[in-house]
Amino acid sequence: MSININVENIIEAFGKQNRIFYSEAQLQFALAWEIQKETVNKNYNYTVFLEYMSMYYNNKRFYTDIIVMDNCSKDYIAIELKYKTKEYDYNGMILKNQGAEDCGRYDYLWDVKRLELLKHKEAQYTYNNNLKYCEKAYAIMVTNDHLYWTRGRRGTLSESFYIDDSRSIKENNVMNWKETKDWNKSRPGLTFKRSYPNFKWKSYTEDGNFKYLITVIS
Repeated sequence: MSININVENIIEAFGKQNRIFYSEAQLQFALAWEIQKETVNKNYNYTVFLEYMSMYYNNKRFYTDIIVMDNCSKDYIAIELKYKTKEYDYNGMILKNQGAEDCGRYDYLWDVKRLELLKHKEAQYTYNNNLKYCEKAYAIMVTNDHLYWTRGRRGTLSESFYIDDSRSIKENNVMNWKETKDWNKSRPGLTFKRSYPNFKWKSYTEDGNFKYLITVIS
């Protein structure tokens, strides 16, 4: 039996309610709370975990933002979140200007890669035995920074990692920085096992200042 939680509907509902968050942690908690409420209201036998240790590699622990697990089958869905802002005054709540969009784009794609590793296990990783089969995984970004959803300049160091509207990733696509610097050397190149055609950014708020992107790893 599949886990019956529609993550996209919850994110869309947040936008319609003009739910602007001060931080990524607030968005993470709000999403987990809505999933928990749905679990209780519909009497699902699920457990919702935050920052769940899902796998090891080379003595490093990897944590997943949200895991929703069926308590009977131990099957689960996995969610990774990014919340990137530029300076914005929302009813006196001043969002900070995070900048560093090149790293932000990479980190979103690294979320996609890590979710692939949960969905399609690789031998060199050690996985948490409490988790059985990853039914579906979601990489989500919510942002008011247009530099994420618009196409950047050609020839930049981070061009390979653009996540603009209509961007496509092909199976076995290899992404690398054009040059390694001190600030990007901790973010190595990425290779994807699956294809992700036509990234589709959608309006989060009615005024279009905030948009969201969801990549489904199925």
